[in-house]
Amino acid sequence: MARPRLHRLKALQNSLPVAIQIVHRVARPRTLWLVALFACPCPAGDWRFSPNVELDETYTDNVFLAPRAGARDDFVTQLTPGFTLRGSGRRLQFNLDYRLQNLYYANASQLATTHQQMRTAASAELIEHSVFLILRSTTRQEVISAQNAVSLDNFANAENISDVTTTELSPQFRYRLGSRAHGEFRYSLEDLRHDNSSVISSKARVATAVLDSRSDTTRWPWHFAYQHYAIDYDTDTATTLENALGELRYLATRQLAFAARVGHESNVTRSATNALQQGGQFWNAGVIWRPGQRTSIEGAIGRHYFGKTFSGSIRQRWRHFDWHADYLNDVFASQQVQFTNLIDSADVSCLGSSATSLTANAPLSTFTGLAGLGATPEFSLLGMDLFPVRSDKTFQRQCLRTSVTMTKGKNNISVGYFRERRHFDSSDQAEEALGSSASWDWRIATRMHSVLSGGWQRSRFAGDNSGNDFRYAGIALLRQLQPDLTGSLGYRHTLRDATSGPDTKAYSENIVTLQLRLSWH
Repeated sequence: MARPRLHRLKALQNSLPVAIQIVHRVARPRTLWLVALFACPCPAGDWRFSPNVELDETYTDNVFLAPRAGARDDFVTQLTPGFTLRGSGRRLQFNLDYRLQNLYYANASQLATTHQQMRTAASAELIEHSVFLILRSTTRQEVISAQNAVSLDNFANAENISDVTTTELSPQFRYRLGSRAHGEFRYSLEDLRHDNSSVISSKARVATAVLDSRSDTTRWPWHFAYQHYAIDYDTDTATTLENALGELRYLATRQLAFAARVGHESNVTRSATNALQQGGQFWNAGVIWRPGQRTSIEGAIGRHYFGKTFSGSIRQRWRHFDWHADYLNDVFASQQVQFTNLIDSADVSCLGSSATSLTANAPLSTFTGLAGLGATPEFSLLGMDLFPVRSDKTFQRQCLRTSVTMTKGKNNISVGYFRERRHFDSSDQAEEALGSSASWDWRIATRMHSVLSGGWQRSRFAGDNSGNDFRYAGIALLRQLQPDLTGSLGYRHTLRDATSGPDTKAYSENIVTLQLRLSWH
């Protein structure tokens, strides 16, 4: 049995360098998922194709998001055909969601456009239990700059909207060292591309190696990790984040554990004129207390090259309530945070992708890190990045986020709060944002429910001390008309007050939307 496995490993060793070269030479990142899919020697499985189409008619009293004196109303028709494709087999999982959004304006016909929206995720097991290929990609719209007029939709102030495509291709190799340890090596190619040339795009190469003990076989589980994160921006700036760490835990009881982590980090940013290098040794020490299945409290203190750090996480579940809070203080690159948000279709999360924080999740799914696998998804405040002003610099990030959700009977109520501050390493510039949101989903009948939501965000941007307040409130009524047909009617009011910056004038927007969605299964 060992000889065929050895032949497969040798064949893989010879083919991996060639495969990586081919991937590097692919010019269009949107075709990476096609290359990976058709190159996969995976057996056919169960496939399901489900088309759908949406028709939206929206009235807005401020299609250009101008001050009240210059506001212009319009009717916007959205015709959006799409489909979902699901595939599963013994060694292949594939998911694809695609939408083609066509926008038509009754008055401002020059704004008519078409947007593609896509999300795909695929995983293939090339060699059983050993070699895997992971592919993820998204295409969606994003606000270019929060310093200009913004909306919660992508049809108002269309000049401040950019199509963005993210692609990640990651071969992985996993190996078990007897019954006490296992390891993983992962090499990822990341591409983040904006259609608007005024927004920074980037490419990244990420090499990660992890070696873990089997936590169920020892009272002293250990963990070693190395990561090399190289980012190339289209501004001729390159950033390299490199760190190596070792972690040791002591399982005092089934509910209580202590953890310590030491390592070395090196962050280098190079431009055409200069280079900035920062780093050094770091350490973290923390405690994990899980007195029951419904409660988890974790916290850590440490020191990095920029000073003291603290990170923590609280999870508490009651019968009808779920509360969680996270705090993080660490160093990130803009590409890291933005790529994670886009590829995961989530807003900024306190538990980011840095490997130096004790609460950061480890790459191996079997070693979940201090915060644990399957943490509660972060709530969405405005449906856009908190800091759409892109940067090619690294920054120190302090992030606090908390939310409470109540589910009882026909009601689902959620309230959240966040506060985040970023300080750029290469300057004294800092930017911050804070805000809150709330929503109430009430199921009126078996086929009908209503959603009442509202939110507030205050932002201050780096460099010019500009800032603004953004508020919104809305209500929607949704009903299933037929097994394959749903309809909704909604109203929303938004208001922004700008104190300074490129757009210092306040504006408001009122929109009413009627939507019909037809799906075939």
